[in-house]
Amino acid sequence: MAPQSFSAKDDQLHSEPSRVAGNMLLVLVSMSLSPAQAAKRLGLPEGRILARLWDRTLYQLPQEEPPCLPSFQFSETGLLPGWALVARLLPLDIHPLTLVGFLTKPQDDLQLQDEFVTPLSWLKGGNDAFVVARLASTLGEAP
Repeated sequence: MAPQSFSAKDDQLHSEPSRVAGNMLLVLVSMSLSPAQAAKRLGLPEGRILARLWDRTLYQLPQEEPPCLPSFQFSETGLLPGWALVARLLPLDIHPLTLVGFLTKPQDDLQLQDEFVTPLSWLKGGNDAFVVARLASTLGEAP
């Protein structure tokens, strides 16, 4: 059997991150709520959910029909505290995995009791949502 060429190995290395990202997106979609499910969770009519998507106070995965609303923006009984403000300030072109990475990684600007916390933990704790919204608004910008 002939050894694999360098370019073939290189292609495999570059395709692996794409495969991982694709799998992560599939998980994100599978864990998302439909507008009807979000309406039930928030105790609102489905039309109000669609209006909130238009107002950008809820986040939906881009290019998904019907809309997919990632579960990270919801608590067990409603909307994550402060999420509406964060969602409004998200860059329009933010990649969903960039957003997930930001929300689940401790941030230097979010500190509670000498510990850096994730934006999700910060919001769940009822802390100032503007701090997270300000950080989120710069996602994708060059440092």
